[in-house]
Amino acid sequence: MAILGKVQRGQPITADLINNIIDGIQECRLQSVVGGYFRRGQGGTTVTVLPSRGGGEGLNYPFEYYSGGTATAPWFGLRAGTVNGVLPTNWTTTFALPVATTAGYTRYVDLNCSGDGSSINQVEIQLNTTPPAAMTATYETAPSQFKINTHTVVNGVPYRTIGASSILAVVQESIRVDREQVEYGVKPWDQYYIWAFAS
Repeated sequence: MAILGKVQRGQPITADLINNIIDGIQECRLQSVVGGYFRRGQGGTTVTVLPSRGGGEGLNYPFEYYSGGTATAPWFGLRAGTVNGVLPTNWTTTFALPVATTAGYTRYVDLNCSGDGSSINQVEIQLNTTPPAAMTATYETAPSQFKINTHTVVNGVPYRTIGASSILAVVQESIRVDREQVEYGVKPWDQYYIWAFAS
């Protein structure tokens, strides 16, 4: 496609000119990414290029699980990642895992998120013996605290439960309940909200 010049004052805007502009925009459309991925959504296209550490060591990504220690003192940690731009307060902490036995074990690596129901102010990494409870919708605002499971660790093997990126959490209406008595100027229903998140 030829490089388009600027439209001059008084120049007619024709179908050919507009079609050339549309063709130029479509040529800029992202089709693929080498070493990463892209996702199209209502807000546009997000491009994530995963950095390589070189030397065949693989890739680092937000909330990546890493482990170390010994057979009698295993531990793990998570690489830096954010929830709505908030970094966990304890992201540099390592957590002790149980010693592997024939009975086996399961642990849940969760992000405990808290805020005011419309924004997230604090995130903390937790290691739990039970999975996070299902989120309960709350009246007029999202819950002020909720958990996101990032990994389930079974007998020392981590299974990632989120995508390879930081997390975006948004307030989402969950349900409307009709009011028994309707007053003039007041909504005829009660609204309940939850947090919806993606990575």
